[in-house]
Amino acid sequence: MKSEEDASLFDTRFTKMTPVDSPCDSTFSLTGDNPFVGFTYVAPSVLEAMNQPAPQVTRARSPRKPN
Repeated sequence: MKSEEDASLFDTRFTKMTPVDSPCDSTFSLTGDNPFVGFTYVAPSVLEAMNQPAPQVTRARSPRKPN
């Protein structure tokens, strides 16, 4: 490759074609549609984090009021 736009390795019958944008034929809603239905990949780092013991968190309490 000579540059980012080098297409010398592509067949000219493809590089001479007029590009056509693909129309978006569906609407996507974050509230209704789930684009990840059936998606099963879990990053190894997530699996490792799930196997680590949860850190002990101590929360400061406000002093109790006398009755």
